Amino acid sequence: LPHWLRPVSITWIHGVEVWSRRGIRQRLGLARSDYVVSNTIYTSNRALETNPWIPSPRPCHLGMPITDDEARIDITGKIDFLPSRRDILIVGRLVKGEGMKGHDRLIDVMPEVVRTTPDARLIIVGTGDNLDFYRNLAHQKGIADHVIFTGFLEDEVLAEIYRRCGVFAM
Repeated sequence: LPHWLRPVSITWIHGVEVWSRRGIRQRLGLARSDYVVSNTIYTSNRALETNPWIPSPRPCHLGMPITDDEARIDITGKIDFLPSRRDILIVGRLVKGEGMKGHDRLIDVMPEVVRTTPDARLIIVGTGDNLDFYRNLAHQKGIADHVIFTGFLEDEVLAEIYRRCGVFAM
């Protein structure tokens, strides 16, 4: 459609999908977007390095409110641990060949974290065909008792874990 006939369009870019050259359909879609929004400044910069023709992405950082005014849910019956401010949370697929979020790096540094903060835990939310690799890595590093693998979690449970954990890492 001619620009004046179509509604305003916004394209959200999230990460690795725009860190390489895109196919013609994706390039046309991005080039014709009125606005391109990214989740981080890093993603914006990385996308522009590879695809300089993208309309200048505007960062819109993801986040959780820091107020305690929100209704809380009781998660004790849904998971068998209670997250605390000493916990580190990472959320993402555990799929072979995708290790971009850094699950392995977090497990690698956990022995040092536990040395300085003995009650710290790494909470890994997600599932995939590489779960055993990460479980074995935690055992090899001697911190299996400090790494919790939750599998898939419902949105309201995950939101409560985000709220309770001290650190979100990716």
